[in-house]
This record gives sequence, structure tokens and C-alpha cells, in this order.
Amino acid sequence: MGKKKMNTDKEAPFNLIDLKTGKNIRTAMQSLFLTGEILPVGARLSVWHVFKPEGKKPVEAIYCFALPRDASMRRFFVKGDRFSAYSRLEPTGKAVKAYEKGVEDGHLSLLARQYRDGIVNLSIGNVRPGESVSVYLELIAGVDISDQGLRFRFPFALAPGYHGKAKMMEVGPGAYELELPEDEFGDLILPQWRGDTESLHSVGFDLRLNIGREIAEIASPSHAMRTVNLEDGNVQVLSATDSEVPDRDLVLDVRTRDKAPLIVSGVEKDGKGRFAVVVSSENFGKCEKSARNIVFVIDRSGSMSGPPMAQARKAVEACLGALGDEDRFGIVAFDDMVERFSEKTVPADMENRTAAKKFLEKVDARGGTELLEGLEAAMGMLGGTGGDIMVITDGEVFGTEDILMAVKNHSGIRIHCLGIGSASQDRFLALLARESSGRKESIFRQ
Repeated sequence: MGKKKMNTDKEAPFNLIDLKTGKNIRTAMQSLFLTGEILPVGARLSVWHVFKPEGKKPVEAIYCFALPRDASMRRFFVKGDRFSAYSRLEPTGKAVKAYEKGVEDGHLSLLARQYRDGIVNLSIGNVRPGESVSVYLELIAGVDISDQGLRFRFPFALAPGYHGKAKMMEVGPGAYELELPEDEFGDLILPQWRGDTESLHSVGFDLRLNIGREIAEIASPSHAMRTVNLEDGNVQVLSATDSEVPDRDLVLDVRTRDKAPLIVSGVEKDGKGRFAVVVSSENFGKCEKSARNIVFVIDRSGSMSGPPMAQARKAVEACLGALGDEDRFGIVAFDDMVERFSEKTVPADMENRTAAKKFLEKVDARGGTELLEGLEAAMGMLGGTGGDIMVITDGEVFGTEDILMAVKNHSGIRIHCLGIGSASQDRFLALLARESSGRKESIFRQ
């Protein structure tokens, strides 16, 4: 299935879906708020969603949302005007039966299930119309740490992805539904995707930075924010406006003044202590420079059209300019087909680099996102000699576990990922780079 051309920056994973109709539930009010504490080794987060459904009959509502990188859901609970309900961990089959019986008996029922690609369906059965409902989710998530700071990213948005067996249907003006194969994704329910922001609710955030080093700079390429220096040395980061909508990820970049080692520790309920140590890579010495053998893999699928495709070309051109005559390179462009600059890697001399730039000028966005085919072509070009692969993509694919499994057995090859876009798959691309000891970076597009 090739993705239809949609504005993928306008999707809201936390919108409520009516299980019977598959459409978004009309609400009298709706808001989403993110709170928590960000540490050098991860983040403790709480998502608070308040809504009041309209209508005349009780509804069965479903949230669909994507987890951040290295994340797991600890618990959730729901409160209303006259009730409260808390989650507990049960085997999937038992939990589903208990939820279905509760709904059938007319009771308020809750069920959260994680599917492939870190996507979660949270179901709330028998929500009464006109009643204000608050849903609280507690998460543990990872951060992208570097020698002198970190990047935190939270997926307020869920962009539509590509899968070879998926079916996409236009269900209304500017509205699309995506159906994934049941044998791979079970009964996962995805939200409707739209190309406008009129139906999106407001979002906000209030996060505490507990970095352990003096902070030199805090920036967000995604959202307007303001900061407050706290008496304990930490910094509070808040949304600067109440008009934000969930059409892109929240990204916070933190730069510290030094690179001193950090120790994060704590004591569990059973009295056992735990600690983690953060040490700058500079403490392990510098790597000896050697000739590079690298293949650039460019996503040219339909979702990369416009600015993302231009950014991808510029990124590869910049990397080519940094290569020396002793290095070798190759280029693979993929959508639902693979196109190579050369059959094998070639010397990075001026003649080949000039020819590569002409090749890049002809690479336009089109078709689907068969990322695995692009990676396999690149690994084939490197052969048994090893080397590096740099993937430039928005990562908008489903079934990512298959891709991760396929690259595990290729020793000697490091895969680096450059994610492009305001709702790129940070979780997947970080895992893909980590499987081969590579790095993941991103270009955020507003």
C-alpha cells in the first residue's frame, strides 16, 4: 500500500474513538496535559486527559497512542464525577474477558493493551454522556543523552505509516482510515487521520529538569515554552501558550555547561539501592581515524515530499563533502523499489562525488516505504567488509519489529539514523541504531 499524500503533521493519537462507529467521539471539552521529571537517564511522566462526551447514550471510547522511546506504561486510572477506577496487571486473555463482561453488565470498564510498534489501545467502556472524565497515564521513558546534554521527545502526534498489506480508505472529506493485517496486529484500532487541526484538542506541559549539572541552554524546536529556575537547582519547563494542539512531537533540547560524570541513585521499597553512572565518551579516549566505507539510504516515499526530501538531499551532500579520497561510499534510494547510485561502494574522489550529486538531484518523493529492502540493498553493497549505513527517513512504517530482527545478524555493520519530521518515529529509529551500535539524530521540521 502506498501512502496517500496527507499532511501527517495534523494527527492526534489521544483523540477518543467510538468503538461502534470508528469515528471520533464528539466532546463538550477536551484537553491533554503532560507532567513529569526528566533525569539524565530517563523520564518519569504522567499524561492527564480530561474530556466530557456529548450524546444521549453511554459510549465505549478508545485512545490510540504511541509510546516514546524506551518507554513502558506503569499504570493508569480514571476518575469521574461519581466514580474512580484503577488498573492492575493481568494476563491478556483474562483482562480482555473481564473487560468485556464489565461492559456487558453495564459497568465502567478499563483495558490497556500494547501492540506492535509500541502502539497502545486504552479502552474505556460505558462512559456516560455529559460526565467529566479524567484519565491519568503513568509512563517511564528514555532520553537521548549526549556528552553535553540530552534531548527529550514525547509523541503528541501519531503519523500514518506504511505497511505492504495495509488498506487505506478515504471515509470523508480529508479523513482517512488505515486497516492493518489482523494476523500481525490483532484487533488494534487506529485513529482517523485528517489534514486539518480544527477537531484537535489543546495540549500543554509542565516538566521538571533534574539534570545534575549546571544548565547552559534549554530550547524547543517544536513548542513555545517558558522556564522557571527552582530553589533546589532544578528547572521547570512549561508550555507558553494554551493554544497548542497535538499535531507534532514535543522536543526539548538541554545543553549543560560541563561534561562531568553523573551518578543517579535511589532506594526501592524493599530497601535495595540502585544507581546509574553517566560518563562522557571523551573519558575513553579518541578513536583512531580510519578510511570509511559508508552507504547512504534515502527514504523517497510519498510522506517525504516537499521540505523533508530537500533536507534529505542536503544531509547526504554535506556528508559527501566531508569524505576524503581514501573513503568509499554508496547511495541507495528506496520507496517500494530500490535504486542504487552504484552496484558497490566507490572511492570518494571528486569525480564520484560530483556524479553522486547529480544522482541526488533526480531523487524525488514517491510510492511506499519498503525500508527493509533499502537496508538489505545497502548491506549487500558493503558485503563482508563491514562499514556504516546512514538511513535518512521519517520512519513512518508499521511492523518495525521485522526490520529490527532482520538487521540483528549483520555483524560489522553500524546503522545510523537521521529522522526527519515533526512526528518521525523516534522510538523505532533509536532502536534501529542501537541494534548495531549506531547513532540516531533528527531534523525537526515545524
